[in-house]
Amino acid sequence: VSVISLILTAVLTFVSFFIMSNTIKLTTYGRREEIAIMKMVGATNAFIRTPFVIEGLILGILGGTLLIVPRRRKNQHTDIQWETTAI
Repeated sequence: VSVISLILTAVLTFVSFFIMSNTIKLTTYGRREEIAIMKMVGATNAFIRTPFVIEGLILGILGGTLLIVPRRRKNQHTDIQWETTAI
């Protein structure tokens, strides 16, 4: 593994965490009134957090499914014959 690969991996990891952090901040800022109302009626932090987690799970599963299904269909239609040789 070269040094350039390690540096590139570190930079991309940092950028990914930065994007995720900003997305979470924007989501909570966009729903601050909803969160404030839940707090006023006595909702716990876990009760407020649960819809965010469920939404993230649903979006992640849908995104993964949308990625996997077309690739599987593409792979089903390829007629590649792999040659095997005994050593």
